[in-house]
Amino acid sequence: LVRVREITDARPDWILFLFGTNDARTQGPHPTKTLVHHEETARNIAELRQRVSRETKASCVWITPPAVNEAQVATHPGLARFGVRFRNQDLERVAKIIRDGDGPVIDAFSILGSPPPSDFLISDGLHFTLAGQKQMAFEVIRGWSKLK
Repeated sequence: LVRVREITDARPDWILFLFGTNDARTQGPHPTKTLVHHEETARNIAELRQRVSRETKASCVWITPPAVNEAQVATHPGLARFGVRFRNQDLERVAKIIRDGDGPVIDAFSILGSPPPSDFLISDGLHFTLAGQKQMAFEVIRGWSKLK
């Protein structure tokens, strides 16, 4: 929401939205809640949809957040040091919010699997390797080409 104005000011023909992973982030060894409650995530997505439709003529494509390798995230020194955790059930909830909205969706969560193949993720279990980036780009292009 903070950056939507710079996007709309650019007057794009297309906008691809991929977000929600950090909304689903949790903290601590035994997390009980996400950083952003799923209802707030849904409200934020609705606000983005309204702003973009009101302020641009752009076509939008919504991309669900991909799953993670929960065990790798939980044990990665750089993430574990700060208590960062992700649960695929929370990411799936965000993916469902995006799937249930208006407009075309590329369902990265379902397409890439839960968790994605190990060669798609670096050692933190969260970020893509080059192979994962290539696969995600391929899925976006394949999904997008069906829309045009």
